[in-house]
Amino acid sequence: MVMGPMSGPNVSIFKRFQDHWQSIDQSQFESGASHPDVCPLLDPVDKAWFESTLINCKSLRDDYRELLELTLIFLGQVPPRGVRFLAPGPMHNARWMSKGIYSLKVWMFRGQFKLTAREEKGLRQIAIFVSCLYAKAWTLAPEAVAAPRHDLQLLKDLTMYMNNVNEDVGRAVLNKLQGHLWYLSEELVALALFDPLVRVEDKRKILTSLHTKEGEKYPVKRPKLLPSQSITGLGLQDMASTNTRRFFQKLRLEEGFLDADPATWLELEDYQTAAAFVQRIAVINDHAERGVALIQEYNRKLTRDEDQLHFYYKMFLSIAKSSQTPGR
Repeated sequence: MVMGPMSGPNVSIFKRFQDHWQSIDQSQFESGASHPDVCPLLDPVDKAWFESTLINCKSLRDDYRELLELTLIFLGQVPPRGVRFLAPGPMHNARWMSKGIYSLKVWMFRGQFKLTAREEKGLRQIAIFVSCLYAKAWTLAPEAVAAPRHDLQLLKDLTMYMNNVNEDVGRAVLNKLQGHLWYLSEELVALALFDPLVRVEDKRKILTSLHTKEGEKYPVKRPKLLPSQSITGLGLQDMASTNTRRFFQKLRLEEGFLDADPATWLELEDYQTAAAFVQRIAVINDHAERGVALIQEYNRKLTRDEDQLHFYYKMFLSIAKSSQTPGR
């Protein structure tokens, strides 16, 4: 949408940049904060979150860490490990994170790499979107119990992005997100009851909906996106209904604590048992992402053959599909 169709194993502009990398002077980059049109759009971004995550999250995967470090550099900050740029690696069309990483790098080195006006504008829009919304949302995605809260907040952030930053990009992402709202369904919103960052009073509201709001006879797994003007006022309780109990029934979890006040839940054994189980739920296809990373690492160390990389990638997807279990 921003850059036009992205076909083939490598977007051509990224392949050109990869081939040109040895000629890049890494000390001569330009951050988004140094651009007069970009800088004001980055002011609302919580830069401290990126710094804190990079320092405190020891289990952060290398590609996630690179994304957050590049985002901080684009925001005009210095990452905890200093300013550094890794050589561009292989990129597969199925992994949008790699496009974000490439877009940040290419745009910040645009002074040393020939771009058309259209390419520069498209990369700039992607870099702004990654820095304002995508990098944080994607990093937080694996947190199971936080998924409903994160998804609802992302809807609200996208609405603000559409109104204040880029209407076309914001609207396109909102429309795309409509097909990925599993965790705001009547059943899976129950995860929010185990989220320590959901306030007790909000959990009480969810319980009220769970006890009194009649659910759909055939609830959809992915709720339809509401009109953007109503998103800002939505709460998690608006997603819950009597169908929310099905979450506990399907997972065979005790429901007794649902009749107690949320302020007392941490003291209840059935809540503690359910919470321990829910904490182990994986909410994104992270295993597939790790498989892709392993294949790429193998390819870098042993073959350095791009065609072989895509052969193994397709083979991995085939194996993953044949052994897929219910999940996101």
